[in-house]
Amino acid sequence: MWSEGGVMGNPVSRLILVEHPLTNVIAVALITIGWSKHKKQDASKGKFAKIALFYTIGFILLLSRIPYANWFN
Repeated sequence: MWSEGGVMGNPVSRLILVEHPLTNVIAVALITIGWSKHKKQDASKGKFAKIALFYTIGFILLLSRIPYANWFN
């Protein structure tokens, strides 16, 4: 089951144990940064542009690391 590289040598284990949690933490941090930056803006256009950018990047990161293969087995 485990190769010589341990968790990092097995792509499925690496996805579930390393990439998924780390990417989710980064995505939540980006969403939080987007919320904080939008609160500091005065103009509506600037507010929503900042929040849309950070939320979109965070959402794409969240979707990219979902282990879809495990759901369909």
